[in-house]
Amino acid sequence: MNTKKTIIASSLFLAVVLLTSYLVSKPNHFGDTVTSVGAGNAETITSAKATNQRLLDDALNHKIVKIHSDNVPSLAGIEHETNILTDSEGNLRVDESLKELFEFYLSSIGEEPFEQVLQRIQSELDSQLKSPALEQALSLLKRYVDYKIELVSIDQEAPSPLVHSNSAIENIKHQKSQLSALRSSYFDPVEYQQFFEQEELYDNYMISRIEITRDQALDEETKRQNIDALEQTLPEEIRSVRKKVSLHGNLYARAEKMKSEGFSNEAVFQIREESLGTEAAEALAKLDDDRAQWQKRLTGYKQQRDAIIDSGLSQADQLRAINNIIDVNFSGTERLRVRALNSSL
Repeated sequence: MNTKKTIIASSLFLAVVLLTSYLVSKPNHFGDTVTSVGAGNAETITSAKATNQRLLDDALNHKIVKIHSDNVPSLAGIEHETNILTDSEGNLRVDESLKELFEFYLSSIGEEPFEQVLQRIQSELDSQLKSPALEQALSLLKRYVDYKIELVSIDQEAPSPLVHSNSAIENIKHQKSQLSALRSSYFDPVEYQQFFEQEELYDNYMISRIEITRDQALDEETKRQNIDALEQTLPEEIRSVRKKVSLHGNLYARAEKMKSEGFSNEAVFQIREESLGTEAAEALAKLDDDRAQWQKRLTGYKQQRDAIIDSGLSQADQLRAINNIIDVNFSGTERLRVRALNSSL
């Protein structure tokens, strides 16, 4: 997994939240994917923590369950690529790749039971580590999962900027302070630095950037200069990734504009090829085609579904007929997507 891309992707989401939260919703927790262990598995926060503690106790008593079954469908064919490091004395060396390993498996909660997800991580740790690093990693996993569980409570209790007296930015700063305090309560300084330092650095950058853009006392040229100066405070590796993300974003917007103005597929391909190369341009062209075909199938389904709804059949017969159309025209996860999209079609 690419650590820097993960940081940028999560923090770019923060930027969107910062720009829109004061109008429509409450802010997100700065790039953390808050894993709701309760919603998908009927686990309460209390019982989830109890399960987490029990599995740690079992692991420390040499009762780690070895998981040999295939990963869940969403992770099929994907390798986490994390080699856990130790020092010369066999102690765990904490770095951000270990956090990514945890998140790799935690992302599958909801596709398989919470307990089995934790057992998968423990099994992976056991396959790579020996004492004392193994016990240290197991402890860190337990604390990381408890921390993620705790995030659910903070997210539920966060005030909406629409009804709170502070500005949206101040709300987000307050939540960021809460988040930092929570992290400090679960992780020592080295763990905190390795897991969260670059993410928080970029979050602070985004907050400052938004504050500059919203400062009505500054003219556009001064804003641009201040943003350029702020950009230079970022590490070079993050700035490099930002440039690539910006390039792709600008290219996407340009391609979409060309399509809306009636430019040919060949013209769009040429623009992409000049910026990204032939292979990437071909992949994007295939993606365009796949999306167009998918939209065509959705449109056809909607027409059939609407005809059934207008047919005068009973509600039960309508449901059976619509489900039959979905089963005939779509397969596997496509059926889940169509049913999820049903109300918005």
